Amino acid sequence: MTARPAAARFYRIARSDCRGCNIVAADVLDQDGMASWLEKFQAALRATSTPIPRLWGLHNYQDVNNNTSDGTRRMLRIVPGKIWLTETGIVRFGRRPFSPSRAAKATAYMFKLAKSSSRLERLYIYQWSGATPDERFDAGLTDFRGKPRPAYYVVRRQI
Repeated sequence: MTARPAAARFYRIARSDCRGCNIVAADVLDQDGMASWLEKFQAALRATSTPIPRLWGLHNYQDVNNNTSDGTRRMLRIVPGKIWLTETGIVRFGRRPFSPSRAAKATAYMFKLAKSSSRLERLYIYQWSGATPDERFDAGLTDFRGKPRPAYYVVRRQI
């Protein structure tokens, strides 16, 4: 995570090109280095007298899939304004083997975590349709044929 000045320039350009738009300032992953990156991003904006954003994005995969809240709470402490949870929920990725039941538990926790602060304004589940069995990443609420997985029913109960 080293592109803070470039990201700050991109934010300034997007903000000036679309004054009435909701511009998500930085969409970060809840991982090591997130806090320092956000602090340096804000410093890069202050250096150019750009107002600190009031809308942020967070991919809180670590928290949701590990049933923790550390990264989400850390971001709430570091940035002002609203935060949109922009990617969440994993069925299979890296060290996490394919497990629709684990993904359903993570999805239920995702909703609980989203309700933990009024500043967590929106929640975007990453993927509706699942991947084919040979792909290494899968976050689908349905399998690749469209059959609902357990997480689908968690979402259905919530909405």
